[in-house]
Amino acid sequence: MRYRSYSWVLILLFPAAALCVAGMNWITDPFGYFRAVDVVGFNSIKPREHAFERHTKSAIVTKMRPAAIIVGSSYSEVGLPAAHAGFTLGGTLAAYNLSLARAYDEEVYCYAMFALNQPGLKRLIVGGFGTKAVSCAAYSTLGQANYSKLLLSEAAFDASIYTLRHQSKQQFMTRDGGWSFKRFDNKHQDEAGVLASFFDDAHGYTCASPGSSFSADQIDLKPPPSDPSTAGLRKLIRLAQEKHVQLVFVDFPKHVFMNELLRTCGGLRSYWQWVWTVSAIIEQEVGIDLQRVQFWSFYGYNQINGEPLRNDLKMSDRQWQDGGHFNTEVGQRMLDAIYGGVIGYGYRPNTQQFLDLVHRSEKDRAAFVAANPWFKSEFSEFSGKLGLAQNASQP
Repeated sequence: MRYRSYSWVLILLFPAAALCVAGMNWITDPFGYFRAVDVVGFNSIKPREHAFERHTKSAIVTKMRPAAIIVGSSYSEVGLPAAHAGFTLGGTLAAYNLSLARAYDEEVYCYAMFALNQPGLKRLIVGGFGTKAVSCAAYSTLGQANYSKLLLSEAAFDASIYTLRHQSKQQFMTRDGGWSFKRFDNKHQDEAGVLASFFDDAHGYTCASPGSSFSADQIDLKPPPSDPSTAGLRKLIRLAQEKHVQLVFVDFPKHVFMNELLRTCGGLRSYWQWVWTVSAIIEQEVGIDLQRVQFWSFYGYNQINGEPLRNDLKMSDRQWQDGGHFNTEVGQRMLDAIYGGVIGYGYRPNTQQFLDLVHRSEKDRAAFVAANPWFKSEFSEFSGKLGLAQNASQP
């Protein structure tokens, strides 16, 4: 072959190869963005989808334009079902779970701001949030699909091959953005696996003030300031009102063992101070009309948050995967309370009855400990393995 002919072959070969790779990645769709081809046994299971969610989820929202969005950390990604009938008004609102694993205050705030600026949004749930103002300059590309990464990157090609080879796996993510996390992981299905999941989640838990006592009079009940320490929460509230979006802030539930660790390590004062601050800011911003902007808390000692670790249930059948990740059965109860008016789980903190709420919470704990003999022994083992002080028997 002459030199010129050979050169033309090479020139044409590279774009042809790129088109083949792009075509394979588009058809296989390992990250669940395109959804043009979905064949059981071929590409319907997408085991690498979750690893790429920060590249795809906001772009899916831009393309999908849901009217109801959930923003938060992996707690809401795992536990809050976006398809809940109350949240979607009986399925009339398209819904998407925009929550992200390992998302903290800044990222949650910026994703919430992104969601509030989406056309047609009617409802927004925000969990795992803070109150401070932050810059979202690092999130300027939210909503934009990076087609080079989705179609031509090495990560996409490797994920396509992995997808084609692992169609026998359990589906990890739902089309509306939910994530199963460890729920169907084989190594967590027996009692030893459940215990390991709880210990792994709490491993490295550090005590700020081990053994310190708590009383309601430690909480500062002064009105929160209008400064950068509260500007982020205020901005979300004001933008939601401007856009006529119903905004619900959620204080995620924790398993009672994590509540007890919070007490053991002197964290209750900070927790209740945060609840007071959020409640007061919302009341300052919206006055007595608390229907468009709501704050719900699911903290507490009850049978839902108090699932025993040793109850002969597989991880797939449990309400809790670890101390913070609850399954959709718990999330269903949360959304039933918020959007269905179902009484018995969750409450709406407010400044007028705040101290009553704190005192009632302490009474609920005492009643729970007294009614559940397993709690002291299981928490003693749990905290002992973590190397922390124990006070489950203390009032």
